[in-house]
Amino acid sequence: MAELYAQALYTEAHKDGADAKALVQNLATHLKEHGREKLLPGILRALQKIEQKHAKLLPTVEVAHQDEAHHALEEAAKHGIHATRAHVNHDLISGWRATEKGKLIDNSSKQSLLTLYRKIITP
Repeated sequence: MAELYAQALYTEAHKDGADAKALVQNLATHLKEHGREKLLPGILRALQKIEQKHAKLLPTVEVAHQDEAHHALEEAAKHGIHATRAHVNHDLISGWRATEKGKLIDNSSKQSLLTLYRKIITP
């Protein structure tokens, strides 16, 4: 039951012009009126899971250094990945990586080095 409330809340909150704060207040009032306020923690957990699932599908761009962010965003856009900002990933040596809906564009030095290594050790 909590999952259904969470899905309904998520759907309504992401409609144009929706007031998420008012939606939550109305839901809490509704649950109190019907003696179901114990569902609130479960609804919160279910809503967090939904948010995490949708966040994985959003476009992301990772860069090795903040100076490369603007260039990486432009290059990712050329490949059809339109992210709003780039995150610094200290595991990258240089370059950038972009993902969206399971599509990965890896233009990092780390990937180039791994490819070179595999070519060297593979007979």
